[in-house]
Amino acid sequence: MTPALRWAALVAALLAYPFVDRALGLQTVHAVSDGMIYVLLALGLNIVVGYAGLLDLGYAAFFAIGAYAMGLLNSPVLGSPLYGYPWSFWVCIWIAAAVSALLGTAIGAPTLRVRGDYLAIITLGFGEIIPVAIRNLGDITLDIGGWRPIERLNLTGGENGVNPIGRPHLPGVPFETDPVPWYFLILVIGALSIWAMTRLHDSRLGRAWMAIREDETAADCTGVNPISTKLLAFALGASFSGFAGSVYAAKLQAITPGAFEFQVSIMLLCMVVLGGAGSIKGVILGGMLITIFDRVALAQMTFFVRWVGRATGVQALAAADVTLWRWFFFGLGLVLVMLLKPEGLAGRRVRPIAPADDDLDSPRIEEAPRRAAALPAWLLDQARRGAAPDPILEVRGLARRFGGVVALADVDLVVPRGAVIGLIGPNGAGKTTFFNVVTGLIPPDEGRIAFAGASIVGLRPNAIVARGIARTFQSIRLFPQMTVLENVLVGEHCRLRASVPGAVLRPASVVAEEARARERARELLAFIGLDGKAQDLARNLPYGDQRRLEIARALASEPRLLLLDEPTAGMNPRETENLTTLIGSLRRELELAILLIEHDMEVVMGISDRITVLDYGVRIAEGTPAEIQRHSKVIEAYLGTGYEREPHA
Repeated sequence: MTPALRWAALVAALLAYPFVDRALGLQTVHAVSDGMIYVLLALGLNIVVGYAGLLDLGYAAFFAIGAYAMGLLNSPVLGSPLYGYPWSFWVCIWIAAAVSALLGTAIGAPTLRVRGDYLAIITLGFGEIIPVAIRNLGDITLDIGGWRPIERLNLTGGENGVNPIGRPHLPGVPFETDPVPWYFLILVIGALSIWAMTRLHDSRLGRAWMAIREDETAADCTGVNPISTKLLAFALGASFSGFAGSVYAAKLQAITPGAFEFQVSIMLLCMVVLGGAGSIKGVILGGMLITIFDRVALAQMTFFVRWVGRATGVQALAAADVTLWRWFFFGLGLVLVMLLKPEGLAGRRVRPIAPADDDLDSPRIEEAPRRAAALPAWLLDQARRGAAPDPILEVRGLARRFGGVVALADVDLVVPRGAVIGLIGPNGAGKTTFFNVVTGLIPPDEGRIAFAGASIVGLRPNAIVARGIARTFQSIRLFPQMTVLENVLVGEHCRLRASVPGAVLRPASVVAEEARARERARELLAFIGLDGKAQDLARNLPYGDQRRLEIARALASEPRLLLLDEPTAGMNPRETENLTTLIGSLRRELELAILLIEHDMEVVMGISDRITVLDYGVRIAEGTPAEIQRHSKVIEAYLGTGYEREPHA
């Protein structure tokens, strides 16, 4: 069956379901409608957990905020001026989503700087606070020295909740008496939500979320602002939750704080994990399975067990309530999924990681990587548009200490325009620390760093990338669960401008920008010989291909200075030769300045214009390759007395 036929069959089944249910007398439309609301909630949580990789254990709090926003705005409890109008529901659902998004931003701004377990604990606390606050806001008295401007104000209804809540009004549609209109309303809302999320997933923003999920440091050093991007994920997830909460409140016509306890957050997290975090189809599947099991199957199982108990005379079975075991079944299901299908029921299948190519006799090594005849035209055009200032990078008096350990001490280094500068020294000399300070990962204690004549001290890594400095890492830091093409597209992130509305609505300008970005990414992959692997997961590439992909990702940001941290480490001679040729072509054809950390002396002496040598964080020498080979301090500290090589002219 073709995808089009599958979609047609699914739509037909969804449209026919409530009428088939009514004809058969099953009376499950109400439960399925509730299930779709929880699916909408899980889809919002999937933005936070599945896309951005943020563990949120208090997501039900925004569900409550949206529900109570609807309840207070569209009920007579506080005398809301919106209550009683036919259009009030349609206005209040958007207000509820906006309020949830604003509170999500307010909560996320100070907390998203922490990661992992700490973030989970903070969100857990927020999720516990909201139901308590709702209960306590049912009886508010403000006493100022005996003067009570507010006495026994019932803001939220306390434990009794809010009711009645206005339902939507459409001419001739019986929302008050028939569950079928609710089914179709929620189905339409869900379809629009899935459409929007699919477009977000396939956009510049979706790639940024997934890059942060895979490796936040690498994403930051590739041009993605992790703080604002995570905050946006948190706010969008909260808005979906608030939207779902407002629909839920109007559907039930009454809400109480007990409907938004911690177990709701856990159930939603189970839906995401069961179906496959990051997979829209998986979250829908996981959400419907858990909701139908909870709302329909457990009740039927209880009925069956009690029938068996009565038939056999076993009193324990006759009085059993299987619904009390729901968390046991949820936990058992998650354990089985993690053991049998760890990526989730509909998650992306992952092949084993490819081994590094370290054997010259390997058949893979005999296949030299294919190279394009020339660099991508857009990179050449960018290089011709204007010459970079000279020097492109100037570092003076750079110092960095870690407690009592001096990693860098009064280091000077200048990178002229279009030059290849080698940075060598023994392990622990401070070379990678120097890269980390220049790229903003670590702040300097002292010194000046000027790029293109302007200071970059104090800038975040993503801002430095936007200025024109790109880097690779000593240990390869790709985004392993993203495709080769997506990795390069993340490199273009800081050069693209699509916003959330643009990503969803896709005006002509955004469509053109995305098409141009993909074409550029494919040209870069063709240049490094990986165009045939564009849809492969990055983690499945051989080691040498991963190195080249990391360089392609760096080039995608249109740098004027490229920092390469041991690019040939772990490579065999053939891969080293290919990569050296690649670096040489970048310098020759783009006049791209390159700062190179390398332990392979054949490479660094062969392609460097000048070399700086560090030892224990101190610059001990600087000069041409020939001068460095003869320098007594360099021979003593690094090269060794047995080092022999023809001087490099």
